[in-house]
Amino acid sequence: MLGRALIVAAGTLLLSGAASAQTSEKSTELAQAQPRQATKAEPVAAEPDPLTPAEVQTPPPAAPAVADPVQAAPTPTVTAQPTVADPVVQAVRQRLQSVRGRDSAADAADRAALVAFYQGDTARITWTTPQGFTPRAEAAMAEIRKADDWGLKASAFDLPTLPAGDASSEARADAEVKLGLAALKYARHARGGRLDPSSVSKLFDRKAQIYEPRSLIRSITASAAPDQYLRSLHPKHAGFRNLQKALVALRTGGAAQVAAAPEPQAAEEDRRGKGKAVRKTAPATSSETIQRIVANMERWRWMPDDLGAFHVWNNVPEQTTAVFKDGKQVFQERIVVGKADTPTPNFSADMQFVIFQPEWGVPGGIKANEIGPMLRRASSEGGGWFSDNTRTPSSVLARHGLRVSVGGQVVNPDSVNWSSVDINRFNFIQPAGPTNVLGVVKFRFPNKHDVYMHDTPQKHLFSSSVRAFSHGCMRVQNPVRFAEVLLEQDKGWASDRVRGMVPRGGEVKLTTQVPVHNVYFTALADENGKLRTLGDLYGADSRVASALEGRSVAVASRGEAPSSEPAASSEAGPRAKSDRTAKKQRNQNTASNQNSNPFAGLFGN
Repeated sequence: MLGRALIVAAGTLLLSGAASAQTSEKSTELAQAQPRQATKAEPVAAEPDPLTPAEVQTPPPAAPAVADPVQAAPTPTVTAQPTVADPVVQAVRQRLQSVRGRDSAADAADRAALVAFYQGDTARITWTTPQGFTPRAEAAMAEIRKADDWGLKASAFDLPTLPAGDASSEARADAEVKLGLAALKYARHARGGRLDPSSVSKLFDRKAQIYEPRSLIRSITASAAPDQYLRSLHPKHAGFRNLQKALVALRTGGAAQVAAAPEPQAAEEDRRGKGKAVRKTAPATSSETIQRIVANMERWRWMPDDLGAFHVWNNVPEQTTAVFKDGKQVFQERIVVGKADTPTPNFSADMQFVIFQPEWGVPGGIKANEIGPMLRRASSEGGGWFSDNTRTPSSVLARHGLRVSVGGQVVNPDSVNWSSVDINRFNFIQPAGPTNVLGVVKFRFPNKHDVYMHDTPQKHLFSSSVRAFSHGCMRVQNPVRFAEVLLEQDKGWASDRVRGMVPRGGEVKLTTQVPVHNVYFTALADENGKLRTLGDLYGADSRVASALEGRSVAVASRGEAPSSEPAASSEAGPRAKSDRTAKKQRNQNTASNQNSNPFAGLFGN
């Protein structure tokens, strides 16, 4: 965060500081280059977890194969004769040899796939006859024309036409090339190839699984039902298919009932002394809802085909974590997610460790931008930031329960000239304990963002309907139960054995790595296509919609409160009184947490 230093007065933490300062939670959280609005949430590169698997560049996978009935037929034994190419094949080859300087890299790859497909003695015409299109061609084109029903754009595909009656070789060649390119482009778009996720936002650390085009055209043309083959390339996840049902229903005249979403709000300690703005939103229009559905369907295309028989699902806009086993949800709990200027990124990684009573290693950003200025002031000006006994570097660090070392050797902080040293040479550790910012258990799935899940001493934050308070990591409301679910699956441990680990501490390495999917879905639908929307914490829907449309598109942040919230009471008076009581309790809890552990409130985890 820009320009933030620590000031504590009368037990209340406030944020201020120099305009160039930046708070980061490397090894704990993500950082932001500078504060931005919710619609511009953009994480920056973090110090990766040292166990993060190396990124390996692999070639595109081959498309699902289809047996070619023509190629599979036995070849009769005949006397070899000179091969005379079909005149339509020759015309196709000539058209494909023309230089297309305006082609994108993907379009050029598709064209190269067609060049290879129509080369050689076995090349044959696929989509046309002298009388017109084949039934398989008509089926493929009919499916492509329905692209809008799948969240794509039918207008993006240039489909061919043929004149009535006998078609010339040249006309057939044009149709062969056009339909081949259209089919390959449709297949690429169905697999998520319209956009590079990271070019839309660094928030999306995903790569769509695009099939290799040469294998793809072979499979499409070999299929007895190319329309079904093309349709099968869309995601098969129930979440995608249900949204597709909702999209079709809306476009055929259905009405979407969308409740207004709560606006993302700061934590209570950050709002003190500020007027509370109330923002009213109108019901979403059909056009806005369609844009939201399409943006969410596109994000589904970036997901792995196989989520894992047992996996963790963290939906950031819903602010919940869930565990699924064989397609059934076996656990769900509230989580705290990243703030708009320190968002939780969208990626998948394998959980490897459950750590009880973890220590917290202060990340580089906080060392440079928070601890460094504190120590320099304490050593050069006598301190006085927190109380009369925080006038030395050692007392400042003791206030936060931190110890400092270099190369594994403990250092007396009062012996260091903090104005001249490189703060990043030093390690600052907060030991395990009741005020540790990570709480009693941490869930580690190594990744380049150094984001993980963990407990927190700030339990009051889970009572908020919008829980975007962290620097990117996810805090779990009931982390011990979460650990029980994971370790029962992986180790066969009973609940009492897991609970016994809490006071003892220790690291448990999972035998089987568990996929963890951090996702960003603001539109959800049931198997009947009934739609539910969530508030767009980071403005991602507008980003994706704008990239898809090639123009600026604003998708309003409308939706229901997170599904884990209790239903609103019909008795306004008692409910209002209850809310005031809860707010008062949160304020008391906040002050208590700030006094016992200022890092918990400021750096959050």
